[in-house]
Amino acid sequence: NWLSGLLACAVTNGAQPPVVVHYEPSIVQLMGTLKECICPGPPEYENIEMGDAPEHIFVLTLDHPVHVKELAPKKDFLDEPEDNVTEIQVAASSIEARPILGKHVKISGTLFHAITAHHRTEVIMINDSMSIIE
Repeated sequence: NWLSGLLACAVTNGAQPPVVVHYEPSIVQLMGTLKECICPGPPEYENIEMGDAPEHIFVLTLDHPVHVKELAPKKDFLDEPEDNVTEIQVAASSIEARPILGKHVKISGTLFHAITAHHRTEVIMINDSMSIIE
């Protein structure tokens, strides 16, 4: 099933306590390993073998877990706090992501909470820059 496929992208993180990062508009820098995962898409978002279209996504497995919070409470805002986040889906094009797959990378950008069926982790990042860490 798609969940086991996504979990196959996970690796064990170190025992360092999580740091707090904030949702947009704050720009954050996160480090980890970028992976590509294939998840079931439309129409049911449940099972590729049963006819759902495959969706390719990019997931950053963080070097260390983070807590994701709002910088300041906002009325009618969808960004829920999330603790011990170890994976973040990165909204990136295949052109920019594929050359750095499987590499140790630093990604800068803004975070928001998952709101659609296309979002496969609780927290999503819109990247501003992605680079390999030597």
